[in-house]
Amino acid sequence: MGKGYVTIQTLIDDMYGDMVLVDLSDNKPIWQSFDHPSYTLFPNQVLHVAGAEIDKIVSYRSTSGGRYTMMMSTKSLSLYYKCANCPKPLLYYTLFKTTKALDTVKFIVHENMTPNLVQNFVDGTQGRFEFGSQDFKILSMFLRIERDGNLKIFAYREDSEDAYWVEAFKVFTVDGLASAKQESECQLPEKCGNYGVCYQDECVACPTLDGLLPWTNKCNPPKLVGCRGGVNVTYYKIEGVEHFVSKYTRGQRPITQSACETKCSVDCKCLGYFYHQEASECWVVTDLKTLTKSGNAKHFGYVKYTN
Repeated sequence: MGKGYVTIQTLIDDMYGDMVLVDLSDNKPIWQSFDHPSYTLFPNQVLHVAGAEIDKIVSYRSTSGGRYTMMMSTKSLSLYYKCANCPKPLLYYTLFKTTKALDTVKFIVHENMTPNLVQNFVDGTQGRFEFGSQDFKILSMFLRIERDGNLKIFAYREDSEDAYWVEAFKVFTVDGLASAKQESECQLPEKCGNYGVCYQDECVACPTLDGLLPWTNKCNPPKLVGCRGGVNVTYYKIEGVEHFVSKYTRGQRPITQSACETKCSVDCKCLGYFYHQEASECWVVTDLKTLTKSGNAKHFGYVKYTN
C-alpha cells in the first residue's frame, strides 16, 4: 500500500454502540463516533470542554442545526434555546451546577434503581450525570433532546410479541414531578408557541393591551414598528408571571423597576422585561414565548409595544 495510507478496521462496541476506526498497524483508534455527539447520547458517552471547543447535542430533526441544545461548561450542564432575535442562546434548564472546574461529563445508566436523573462527581475534573432504571437494560438506552426542547431517555423493550422503543424518562412532564430533576412543561420555551401564559402544563391566557384573553395558537406579542431609542415605546403590565430564563439565571440586581425599563426601552432587540419587586431583580429579554403563572404577586412582566 502506498505511502501515507493506513489499513483500518471498523469496530462496533457491542456494549454501548461506539463505532471505532482502528489503525491496524498499531491497533490504536484514529476516530470514534462517541467523540462526535450530534443529537443523542448513549450510556458511557462523554461530553468535553477543551478550550473554545465545547461538545453539545442538538434537538432531534430540527432545522437550522436545532433550536435547542444541551451543552456543558466548566461548571454546569444545561439546556439552551436559540432564537433568531437573541444575541446568544437562552438558558431554560440546568441539569447540575458545581463550583469545581470540569473537563468532561459522562452519561451513566444504572439498573435496579429508582428512575431519577441525578448528579455525581468522580473527581475535580470529571463529572457524570446518572439515570437509574428498574425496568430497562443498560445496553438499549439513549438520551435525546426532542424538537420541543424536552430532554428524554428512551429504552428498547422486548416482549413475547414485539420489540420497540419506549420513553423511559423525560425532564419536562405533565404527569407530576416524580423526580427532583423534573419540571413542568410550562418551563419549555415554546410550550405556548409564539406567546402565552402557561399554568399547570396548560396554555391558559394570551396577554394583550386589553388584559388576559383566552389563549389560542394565534396568540402573538405586539409587533414593534421602528426603533427610536425608546422615544415611542410603552409597556403593558402582566402581574404574577415568570419568563423561562428567570428560573435558572440571575438577573441584574439591585436595580429599580424604572432603570430596568430604561434598559429595555433603549435596546431595539428587547421585547420586554421581567421584574421581581421584592429582590429588585431585572431580566431584559429579546424573546418572550411562554410565560409561567407565578405564585408570587410581586413578580411582574412588562411587554413592549410602540405607539
